[in-house]
Amino acid sequence: MPGLKSPSPVQLAGALERRVVGQKEALREISVALAKKLAQLRVGNILMIGSSGSGKTTLMCAVEQPLAANPAFALRSTVVRVHANVLGEEAEQGRPGEKLLRRLLERARQQLGPEAPVERLLEQASHGLVFVDEVDKIRSVVGGQPNVSGIRAQEALLTLIENEAVNARTGDAGES
Repeated sequence: MPGLKSPSPVQLAGALERRVVGQKEALREISVALAKKLAQLRVGNILMIGSSGSGKTTLMCAVEQPLAANPAFALRSTVVRVHANVLGEEAEQGRPGEKLLRRLLERARQQLGPEAPVERLLEQASHGLVFVDEVDKIRSVVGGQPNVSGIRAQEALLTLIENEAVNARTGDAGES
């Protein structure tokens, strides 16, 4: 998609501000990161921290809208949203990073169609955005007892945030 002009951070912030009230600083940071992502530049991770009801989920939903509204941009970013508790459950079963990659590959398959070759799916998934919702609900101790799924979810998040390599099998990558 060379030649496709990406929106500026100011344009993206304007679009996001129509869906999110307040949160100026967060909107600015997200708009800059999203503009870089759409321009296919390297972007670091964003971790949104705040109390319940502070708008983190609303921000995630708002980011999805401009991507979905433009098919060319949708093909530049594969978006997957997962609840932190689900990540914890997947971590308990082992290999949560691989399970997230599998979700990205499945989403890429939906975007590109069933005939897309594995190499193209991997390329599409490499431009993925993973939203982990309700991170603030993960606890390592609940009721004075260790919460194994919470601990595993925290470990999985650290692995993803620190950009550690995740090995994954691609034999049936993204097949529905």
